[in-house]
Amino acid sequence: MSRKFSTLLILLVTILLLGCPAPEEKTDDGTPTVDEATGGNLAASASSCNIQTGQLPTVPASFDTQEQVDIFSWETLGAIAGQWTDWYTTVDMICAEKDQRFVPSACQGQTGSNRVLQQVGKVNDSFLEATVGGLSGNPVIDQNGNFLRYEIFPYYPNTYNWLVDTGLNKAVNAQVQFPCPDDPNSPSMTVKLAWMDAGECGGSGPSDIYTEDLLIFDPPDTTASGDASCNCRKMALVGIHIAQKTVNQGGWIWSTFEHKNNAPDCQPASANMPAPTAPDAGTGKNSPGPNTACPTSASGSYHLYGDCPACTSSCNTPPTKTSADTCGDNKDDWCIDVARDTSGTAGTVSKLCRQVGFAEYYDGATSWDDTPGNKACQSQAPGVWSNYQLISSQWLSPDTTSCDNISASFGADNGISGTVNGVTTNVVPTVTIPKNDTGGTTQRPFLANTTMESYERANCLSCHAKAETSEGSYSTDFVYFLALEVPEAPYCSY
Repeated sequence: MSRKFSTLLILLVTILLLGCPAPEEKTDDGTPTVDEATGGNLAASASSCNIQTGQLPTVPASFDTQEQVDIFSWETLGAIAGQWTDWYTTVDMICAEKDQRFVPSACQGQTGSNRVLQQVGKVNDSFLEATVGGLSGNPVIDQNGNFLRYEIFPYYPNTYNWLVDTGLNKAVNAQVQFPCPDDPNSPSMTVKLAWMDAGECGGSGPSDIYTEDLLIFDPPDTTASGDASCNCRKMALVGIHIAQKTVNQGGWIWSTFEHKNNAPDCQPASANMPAPTAPDAGTGKNSPGPNTACPTSASGSYHLYGDCPACTSSCNTPPTKTSADTCGDNKDDWCIDVARDTSGTAGTVSKLCRQVGFAEYYDGATSWDDTPGNKACQSQAPGVWSNYQLISSQWLSPDTTSCDNISASFGADNGISGTVNGVTTNVVPTVTIPKNDTGGTTQRPFLANTTMESYERANCLSCHAKAETSEGSYSTDFVYFLALEVPEAPYCSY
């Protein structure tokens, strides 16, 4: 064969190969692969999901799909994950000088950490100030009988500095309007974390979850002895809320994550979310209660859902409070240091399931990581962060580019929709739930982080739209800690 003919033959074969489509990829049962089924969107999502540790994502010009918002949520978590070790909590901001930690006297001299956890409930912390009508102040108690702890961070340094420099950490005397900076690295952002006890400080701790050594403070009203206590414990991160206000989404974006082993999904909310039977006495609106339908079966080991034969018929109900559990002068506070029965007796620990399952939020998905955007981002999440689930991202559609405090617009239709600058907005995503006790359904936005929305219906943005000073004079722009913690500064005397 001549050299010229060989060269022509090789060239012809190359052209034919390049011009032919690749063989169609199928799974073992003949169904399309994920990439084929999504028309290549998985590859597109992988390229658009760009998690960079310590570098916040660029804010898109607009959000057109839920997946775009979810990817933005993942990129935000990837940027701030673990960075909060150098931030200051709301308690630090209110009780200490600028850029200083607040350390209760019982914790002074303790070693192992310089950050203190004291919040025991989502809206009822150890300073006893955060109680809100309509929200449960009951604690979450894990399968080992330990109380979950919580902390809130304003994003540091930008949001923290803005709050301190404007004096909002000391008093709220006017309508609050968080800024929407153009710089993606200077957002208005708050982060709430839920922690579970994972053993002694200095130990290795579980390998599949993010942990930190932290000081755990129990004020005197929450101990059986009446004495404050403080101990260093290794704490495992089980839940995350991130709320941020961007230049292209002035109505806040709410992103919620939790560890994959927290709890299974409840039975579908579309069939089991209780329908309202009468208007709420306080608001005059019909609001469904939580989904309490435990899964028909659940395999695996969970932090917040265990073997409780006596309580299999109902989930997401608060633990039973006995006389041994009550502390404090008014007997309203839980005794944190009382040993709890973890043998399976009903009501002694929390038995939680996720009120709105992943399949109900993600069209066509049978589980959370079936969605292209989440799969692409999870594959980039470093180390233990790949074991966390994005429950969902709640946002306003269409985009609200105004940076105004828009809480008033949530008054329409029980906070589900409203008008901002003449544009009708809706909180998304939604799930179908019963409308009333006589039948029918309605679309409502619900999220379902088991560590944060444990015993009540879960509608983050519409709930936080009600954040206002106690006399109702000023809205605090969706941020409850300004309305609840700031007025109680005298509790900083601990």
